Amino acid sequence: MMSRSLRGFTLIELILVIILLGTLSISAVSRFNSHSFESASVAAELISAIRYAQEMSMVNTGQDIDGDGNADYYQVVIGAGGYSVSQNRSSDGVASAIANPVSNESPYASTWTNVSLSPVITIKFDGLGEPNISASQTISVTVGADSRNVIVEKVTGFTR
Repeated sequence: MMSRSLRGFTLIELILVIILLGTLSISAVSRFNSHSFESASVAAELISAIRYAQEMSMVNTGQDIDGDGNADYYQVVIGAGGYSVSQNRSSDGVASAIANPVSNESPYASTWTNVSLSPVITIKFDGLGEPNISASQTISVTVGADSRNVIVEKVTGFTR
């Protein structure tokens, strides 16, 4: 008499598992939207740039590059489709391009064609790292239908 092996899976069980995995993967893939990843990436890059300008302002506290007796500052200029970080002379308001600390490319700026940033604003940081904004500032990063907010706090300049 032949004994039947009880180890392994039947063909029906394997087919059912493959069908279930296929169904789950289709529903999972449809939840991933490339715009949500892009808006998160742009928001993270903008936060990094704002924090860098704040850090450089605090590190270079009281630095006077133009010799006018006033401390110069770092700023982030946020436009409709990008941003730039620069060091600004207090006497004449002329911005000097600075290099990106990661890539060492100058100027430290980014622009995107399919991204909308609002409002258009210039945030300047003093030697204590305080931004020149009268209230906490919310910057909206929009890519397609997906939107993220970057918030710069009034007194501390903390950016999230």
